[in-house]
Amino acid sequence: MKGEGQYAELLRKRFEIACKRLGLNAGGRKRLTARNSAAGSSAGEVVLTIIRLLQRFLMYIMKTLTLAILIAAWPAFAGAQA
Repeated sequence: MKGEGQYAELLRKRFEIACKRLGLNAGGRKRLTARNSAAGSSAGEVVLTIIRLLQRFLMYIMKTLTLAILIAAWPAFAGAQA
């Protein structure tokens, strides 16, 4: 969807004037995205990121060990049922 007409043109011009007055988009700056932003700029954000990664890693280890224990114990369990 694209704005057309006199009203859309007026809004576009006002927006450009306001951006110029405030110094926005000066010098062709890149848009701020998740890839080029300063992710983890504060120490607290870095710590939270590390904690989340450790939690994921520990959950993976717990699931893997649980599965390994179940596979190892299955013959004994299946023999007791027979």
